[in-house]
Amino acid sequence: MGNSKVISDFFSESQINKIYDYVNSCPIEKIVNNKRVGQQLYYIPAFDMRESGDSDLWDTVEKKAFENSGKNLKILGIQFCRYTLNTGVTPSLSPHYDVAFDKEVLTLDIQLKKFMVGDWPIVVEKEKYILKDNQALIFSGTHQVHWRDKRTFAEGEYLDMIFAHLCDPDSENIEDSHKTNMKIKKFPITFTPKFSSSYYYKTTNGSTTY
Repeated sequence: MGNSKVISDFFSESQINKIYDYVNSCPIEKIVNNKRVGQQLYYIPAFDMRESGDSDLWDTVEKKAFENSGKNLKILGIQFCRYTLNTGVTPSLSPHYDVAFDKEVLTLDIQLKKFMVGDWPIVVEKEKYILKDNQALIFSGTHQVHWRDKRTFAEGEYLDMIFAHLCDPDSENIEDSHKTNMKIKKFPITFTPKFSSSYYYKTTNGSTTY
């Protein structure tokens, strides 16, 4: 799962409109500010479980993952986030592995909409990717170090992303040697969201991933 690539036209227009219906109707008390990286996490009921009535969003994520990896992978978690100064801090993301997972994970960073002047590249193992709206970057968050370049945000600028993490439930756990390497190089995230799995993927040891 170690090859990175960009996927275009990820969601249909109706799916994007549906996601923003959820975003725009999210109660303020269910928007969590993650001051560690400058993002707001929104409660999206459709991302809680496939049986929520919006299984087409789950189906699309798994279908795109299969088309681009050749593997039948299952979703571990999906989350919507908005990078914005409204968190009280400047959005930033330092080099890290996604340490929350016990198995190798395929990661989809899906850019829904950018309300910014200029770009904010995602860097995977020193290679930069600039996404357009409705494009996704596919890579392995557990096995490829990734981050974003430093950037100054202006008032009113924000970036909407969906993060999806998938794995083969029958695969072997990550080797101990790599687990150790992940922890040495990880970006230390201590933030713990309060509500639902649609905000984040959480393991039994309380780790989170972004």
